[in-house]
Amino acid sequence: MRWLAVALLLLAGCAGQKTRDHVLQPTVQLAWVGVKADIEMGPAPVPDSLPEFDAAVLSGSRIQLMPLITVAWPELQDTAKLNINSAQWSEGVKQSHLLRVDLFDEACKKLQERIN
Repeated sequence: MRWLAVALLLLAGCAGQKTRDHVLQPTVQLAWVGVKADIEMGPAPVPDSLPEFDAAVLSGSRIQLMPLITVAWPELQDTAKLNINSAQWSEGVKQSHLLRVDLFDEACKKLQERIN
């Protein structure tokens, strides 16, 4: 009976990890729409890496996205933050947009951890 309980706990743990992995990718895709808008709104010029990063996020392929998180995302993140801070928005709106960029960054890092 003890072995059954242990086996069920292990199975539940594995299923939970698998679920977290499959939920994270769609979450990244949903958040990306707003982050991309922050990158494109100016005044900072749009980095050349945006189309490739956009295609990788929307493809749903973590393998395609992983190298771009390391190479392209830092510049895209800086551009989004610069644009947000330059916008003529209230402080609360700016903080909300900055939080979305930070959460997107955190989700990308989680994806990288789970691939490696």
